[in-house]
Amino acid sequence: MNPRDIEKIRKTVSFLGDSSFSMLTALGQGECINSGPSLMMSRFVSIDELQSKNKPQSNDVILFGPGGLFT
Repeated sequence: MNPRDIEKIRKTVSFLGDSSFSMLTALGQGECINSGPSLMMSRFVSIDELQSKNKPQSNDVILFGPGGLFT
């Protein structure tokens, strides 16, 4: 993870502890840290990939350039 991304998260999520921040760089695809004022402590969460029949058809979205969402 990019150090600038971690710094942006640090500024946005004031209740996330240092131990959770150190875990950010080790997260893989589908993994996250669930944290918030209503939780006693941060939790590591792994999200299963959706079955093909439930996935949105968004693998071919054009983000940049002609016809893209951002020009």
